[in-house]
Amino acid sequence: MQKVRGTPLNEFVAGQDQVSGEYRGSAVIERFLDPTDRDIPDYKNERIENTAESLEQFYRYRVVNVRQFAH
Repeated sequence: MQKVRGTPLNEFVAGQDQVSGEYRGSAVIERFLDPTDRDIPDYKNERIENTAESLEQFYRYRVVNVRQFAH
């Protein structure tokens, strides 16, 4: 990005700011549960009710592969 003086730094202003390059590619992102995380409830041995915590908050993410497309 090429910013014009006087435009907000955190905002792209069409017609004034310029795109000076591009990056096209793909990424493989893996979502996983860490089996050593002691904060995850033991759903097997605990009584599960409708109020049980969702596992969503315990998921972690990592980028496995990034590849730039050839021009």
